[in-house]
Amino acid sequence: MPCNSAPWHAKCNCIGNCSCTCGVEHRTGAAARGAGAATGRWDRRERRHSVEQQFGNGVPADSISGVEWIKSARSNQSGNCVEVAQLPGGGVAVRNSRHPEGPALVYTREEMAAFVEGAKDGDFDAFTV
Repeated sequence: MPCNSAPWHAKCNCIGNCSCTCGVEHRTGAAARGAGAATGRWDRRERRHSVEQQFGNGVPADSISGVEWIKSARSNQSGNCVEVAQLPGGGVAVRNSRHPEGPALVYTREEMAAFVEGAKDGDFDAFTV
């Protein structure tokens, strides 16, 4: 039977800290990325879910595999850089380049668009002086 926690995937951080309380064992971390993973289908033989990799706020950035971290061309050599990566499913992760193993903040594309437009409008200029 599939997970009945509604919606269970919103509660799961399938990087290794599954907080779903449905009682069904979920594949997490490397197991979720293994053969046949990311299909979202119930695997009756193994009695567990194969799920898409989910990313929650604060997940260690270096545990997000298969993404390309990019930074602004305006970044300097002193390492004061913010890096972003597009996530499977359309989300965007943000990390501090000086601490690539540190937490990643995860946003929707709409949230990132609002932030970037606000930056263009000067909404955050006070933070740069």
